[in-house]
Amino acid sequence: MQHVNPTGMRNPTDNQNGESSIIDLTHESPAVVRHTDRSIVEQTVSSLDTVHSACDTSQVSNATEATCSNMPYELNQNIEAVPQKMEEDLSLFSIDFDDANVIFDITDASTIVTSIYDLLPEDDNRQILTCFKEHFLQGRRLDSLDEEHFLTGGDGQVSDLIVNRSEHLLSDTLIAFSRWDYNPRLPIRVKFIGEFSEDFGGPRREFLDLAVTEAMERFFVDGAPKPGSLPNGVFRSIGILLAQTIIQGGPNPKLSAETVYNLATEECDGNAAMEELVSGFKMCGLIQLIAARPSIRYLLMGNTTNLTVAKFWSIVTIKFTDENKARERQVIRMFNMYMQNVCNKPREVGTRVLTMGSILRFFTGVSSIPLTGFSPKPSIEFIREADYLPQSTTCLNLLKLPLWNNTVNQMTPFAAMDHAFSTTAFGNP
Repeated sequence: MQHVNPTGMRNPTDNQNGESSIIDLTHESPAVVRHTDRSIVEQTVSSLDTVHSACDTSQVSNATEATCSNMPYELNQNIEAVPQKMEEDLSLFSIDFDDANVIFDITDASTIVTSIYDLLPEDDNRQILTCFKEHFLQGRRLDSLDEEHFLTGGDGQVSDLIVNRSEHLLSDTLIAFSRWDYNPRLPIRVKFIGEFSEDFGGPRREFLDLAVTEAMERFFVDGAPKPGSLPNGVFRSIGILLAQTIIQGGPNPKLSAETVYNLATEECDGNAAMEELVSGFKMCGLIQLIAARPSIRYLLMGNTTNLTVAKFWSIVTIKFTDENKARERQVIRMFNMYMQNVCNKPREVGTRVLTMGSILRFFTGVSSIPLTGFSPKPSIEFIREADYLPQSTTCLNLLKLPLWNNTVNQMTPFAAMDHAFSTTAFGNP
């Protein structure tokens, strides 16, 4: 089935005419395509608490149970968000967390690990983490199984996060994780404000990639917490974020060996940031999992190598067709040459620098391979000759390459890939 930029798909051509085509998932197949005006008012909410207090839980779809945040998932384009600007610097506000009122606590996570102790593999660290993830998470399935599941959606509870990728993404996230009603066992479902996407895996992975990258750059040095003072609760929320990226298919946070050791032994030596980090990891069950299977701590250390072309091809399946196989092989050869070029020297496109991680993130949402791998397996398909820019469906980890000639629309294939892989938004590059 050929889709015209359905929700959850990334199509770099959508911004040419000022409108985007998205499939209405509320209709039965064949999918109904509608055109949506892109003129969305860009406003910044003061915090997720402001949005939470203004939400009517009756607006939540009957197909999906009310989430822990009680926010309606679909944002009305004309909604007037509170225009107050939240202080970007986390040192200017405090997270007041009350352990007595949480709906899910460390004891609950410990009970889960104890209950599955005999089911955990002994030697394979990735399988240990996968087994834990399958039993720890509840609610809606974490990732799309296939195209049919992607188009029809999935039932079950989720934890909704509504964020702006351009500003306050990390600080709004940490506030959300500090809420008393946040449940770490629910899959995160992300809505990027002003973008056209339905999250069945891809937007969540991209959100985690963006949030974890910012957190590690701002609050860590070489994988260890930066010295200095932060308000109570900030590093606890950071701990939850890093634990969730491990559990829910985000990037490896690449913690230092010393940090992982301190997490495993809970030896903080009066380091308040480390104590809070341990608390966040404990809430998500990872400290308890390390105690049950100590070898898993080696998986969490930041000794992973950068993505190479050889590693890329080891995780990607190519879906050739019988009628165009010869031409498709030429496209793959050209794409492989492009990746070799990027791998040897990152390509500069305007103010952006393209790396192998940029290519991977374009169609999976994440710039490095998650610790538990991808589900479903990343793949490449080919699209009609009229298309000249690569497209993707990040929820399915699917890259779509055009059947290029030598030049297309006065743009070389390398230039087309530069333009596509520098795209950073869903339906609104």
